[in-house]
Amino acid sequence: MADIIDPLPEAHIHHHPTGHRWLDKILALSAVTISCISVILTFQHGAAMEEMVKQNQKLVQANTWPYLVVFFSTADEAGNSLFKLGVENNGVGPARIGSVQVEYKGKAAVDARELAKRVAQEAGHGDSWAIHQIHQSVLGGVVPARQMVNILMAQDPYSPAWLVDALQKANDRKDMDVRVCYCSILEECWSAHLQGTQPEPVKSCS
Repeated sequence: MADIIDPLPEAHIHHHPTGHRWLDKILALSAVTISCISVILTFQHGAAMEEMVKQNQKLVQANTWPYLVVFFSTADEAGNSLFKLGVENNGVGPARIGSVQVEYKGKAAVDARELAKRVAQEAGHGDSWAIHQIHQSVLGGVVPARQMVNILMAQDPYSPAWLVDALQKANDRKDMDVRVCYCSILEECWSAHLQGTQPEPVKSCS
């Protein structure tokens, strides 16, 4: 049977004083000072890294920021009468469309054509004109930076002059509104609308 060998005793390292009291004090003070400097440098490095991360986040946000504007126009480049509703992305990043709401006199409409139908009815005309004589684009997906999408357009001679005039007057009275909720690729969201001055930040687009 093998003999049981006792484990070696644990070694302890002792720092022996130099024998000079003033030198011992200087060494102890130096050790404390070095420790304090290390803590300060570590804290400053952490703060610098945190600030760098914040700056990088701001840079990414700035480079992906969309700015959607809901606009209207009453004449084309040649000066011909028309009525056009649309959105334009004046930002530097793509705008992902979350929802679109169309309203006439404070009441929701299914889409731009229903809006035109209500305007036509109040102008004393049947809805068939409004349904078939306007151009409507379905707003969805992504609007790239510096691009625009038309939501509704009525232009003579493709649309009757009375419809163009009725839409222009309804817009002048601020009877119509279009609200578009959109988000950036970083999931920051805003709501822009025809009667607003600038997009308003929102938590999300329902």
